[in-house]
Amino acid sequence: MPKKGVGPQIDEEAYRFYETLFPNTNQGVTFTLEAFPILVRKTLVYELKGKFSKGELQLMLDVMNGCLLTPGLICQHLVANLEDGIKLNQLDQKWKVNADDFLAGIKRLTLFQLAALELWAKGYWDGGHHEDKQKEAAWLKALLNNG
Repeated sequence: MPKKGVGPQIDEEAYRFYETLFPNTNQGVTFTLEAFPILVRKTLVYELKGKFSKGELQLMLDVMNGCLLTPGLICQHLVANLEDGIKLNQLDQKWKVNADDFLAGIKRLTLFQLAALELWAKGYWDGGHHEDKQKEAAWLKALLNNG
């Protein structure tokens, strides 16, 4: 398949990181951009599918509505938003979730699992899945055990 041209800009720290791992920075960035979606999908399917109830997934989606993900805070958005959503807005009650058990489980996830869930939730909102009941059901089903 033909490759698509992209032109990302990265900070100096990221540039130096790629220099240490690859023969050249462009090769490193290309590898990362192509491997990252595969890693996210595999993490969601092989590590996270079936770990959450429908209510827990809906709670995650609810708190991530309107969240602007920033690279420097990746894997920190979800936990902070969940804690605020539960404490300030009682979203655990809205989605019928046991807050203590749920948050304890979320905090046991790896950093990459948290990042994958943040991207999953962002994709739900930015991809318009919330605007169509069939798309919404399919989005949730992807991570439910019976999905």
